[in-house]
Amino acid sequence: MIQPTFQRTRGGADSVKYQMIVERVGPQLSVVLNLSVAIREAIIENVAGKDWDEAKRVAKETGGDPDEAVAGLQSADELFEEINKGLKKGLDNRVSAQFATMQMAGVDAGESKVFATLGAATNLLVDLEAVESEVVPCFPREYDILRVFRDSYEGFLKDLLLPLVCGEDKMADCDVRDILEAIKWLEYYNTKVERCEEFAQAINGLNAAYLTRIKAQIIKWVQNLRAQHLEVQLDAEGHYVTTLPDDMFNLINMQISVAKTLPENFLGSVVLACLEVLQDIQEDSMMSMEAGWRRISAEEDGLERLCAMVNDNLRLQEKSDEFIEDIAGGLTDEERTRLSGMIDTVSGAYVEVALIATGAISNSMIATLEDAEARRVVQKLFSDEWEIGTFEAMKTITETYADYFRDLHGWLSEYFFAKLARACFEKSVKVYVESLLIGDASGARHEFSSPGVAAQRIRGDIQLLIQFFTNETMPGSSTTMKEYLAQAGIREVGAMDDVAQAARDAATVLEADDDGMDRLQGSLVQAAIKRLVREFKSKGTDVVMMVVGMQGRRGVEEMRQRREFVERLANTCGRFTESDVSTRFDIKSQSGSGVMGDRLADRWRRMRDTVRDGIVPV
Repeated sequence: MIQPTFQRTRGGADSVKYQMIVERVGPQLSVVLNLSVAIREAIIENVAGKDWDEAKRVAKETGGDPDEAVAGLQSADELFEEINKGLKKGLDNRVSAQFATMQMAGVDAGESKVFATLGAATNLLVDLEAVESEVVPCFPREYDILRVFRDSYEGFLKDLLLPLVCGEDKMADCDVRDILEAIKWLEYYNTKVERCEEFAQAINGLNAAYLTRIKAQIIKWVQNLRAQHLEVQLDAEGHYVTTLPDDMFNLINMQISVAKTLPENFLGSVVLACLEVLQDIQEDSMMSMEAGWRRISAEEDGLERLCAMVNDNLRLQEKSDEFIEDIAGGLTDEERTRLSGMIDTVSGAYVEVALIATGAISNSMIATLEDAEARRVVQKLFSDEWEIGTFEAMKTITETYADYFRDLHGWLSEYFFAKLARACFEKSVKVYVESLLIGDASGARHEFSSPGVAAQRIRGDIQLLIQFFTNETMPGSSTTMKEYLAQAGIREVGAMDDVAQAARDAATVLEADDDGMDRLQGSLVQAAIKRLVREFKSKGTDVVMMVVGMQGRRGVEEMRQRREFVERLANTCGRFTESDVSTRFDIKSQSGSGVMGDRLADRWRRMRDTVRDGIVPV
């Protein structure tokens, strides 16, 4: 009786097929199989209640009792409720038992708790597919039997999975593989089975946890790479490089490969996370380079390593552009638009990091002139030996540059060598001017026995520096240093003179005051004073008075006259707040003159206070 009933319901099915259904989903169908024969027949006879109504109608027409005519039948609603109740009860018992069995099997096989749980959940989804294809046709369509099964399965899965995957504390002990599998499982359920809002929220949380985890992982890997002190080697073009760019983007591409196994809408988020990681690494590179260039340059291969940092960042820019080009096809138009700004920022920042590394090379070269015990070239500037001409500081500086440039010209690309040349030229002027203003190593100001001779020496030094950066050429190249400076932006007629103008203006003031106030008030001298004030802004008057003070002792009244005159000129140059200072000659110098800059600030304060109090500074 059972088999024919269900065969009729399904429109005909052989007994073998029916038996397979019973064995496959067993307890779910047993609820129906245990119903009385009358009810099972009623499933067929009372579809949508039509036979029920028909029996009552016939009884009335024949004079019979309508209630007795349907006494052996159940109404459609009653029948549905009974079958639905029985199915739910049977499902609750079976699902929990089946899930526990499958989960334990996964744990016994060595899977993590998350993997074992998701594996058991997948088994339920397989059952659900069988229910849809084999069980649903056994019932009237309006019973919506698939909904009964889905509600039961989903309720069970929500109670089990959500506590496992929701919240950072829940996923703290899970590895990235667990998080990935949880994302893929929940996304599959929401797209292929039925959308569940709780699962959608869990996916968002898991995605955030995954992105946080991979960002930390990539940064840790890169830190480990750097800690290995990668070997510096020459590439095919003769530029010093390391394997860092290749190694770093191998790590990035590995994460992208994993992301491509996730649903398509996740790729853009992973790319964004990778770009954010690259930005973090760039920022760290900038800070570590600015803080640690002295340590690096002190190493045996320090200069080569600094060159490799420049070249590596150029290669990193190329690889970041290739990376974006490779994955662009997997992004939506909206994602490409959203990421375009960050992509440009990341790509451009590699040039910025390379320029900082280039600046570190120039700092290292300046430091050689400052720190070498046998030389201390910078410290001897404006000394007695310098004034009388027995110590040719600028000649030593330019010869040192020539030695360095012969190697660096081959170790760097032309673009960055040009940037290095400009940095060395500008920093040479910076150190020169600051050394003039600061005084000797103890902070005592310079006092020249012959200010006019000292002024001529200053002009001669600057002219020698400009000649070197105009005419010098590198071995095997006809390109002059002037042409390299032009590539780096110093290309206008007189641009090199403009860079060194502050030193020449100081010489003009120094020489003029040797003959008293009349010369100091000359138009050319006034122009020089105004340029110094505009350059040093709020410190301009103090700087000019320092130069005036290089004459030696003067009376209090003489110094007051000079200061009042300088202040009147300064007032015609505009008003400056205390925070307005020179952008080129600052008190925090990367070239090692940070301490010198502190002394300069101290001297500004002492000069201002003592002169205004009527005390002549010594």
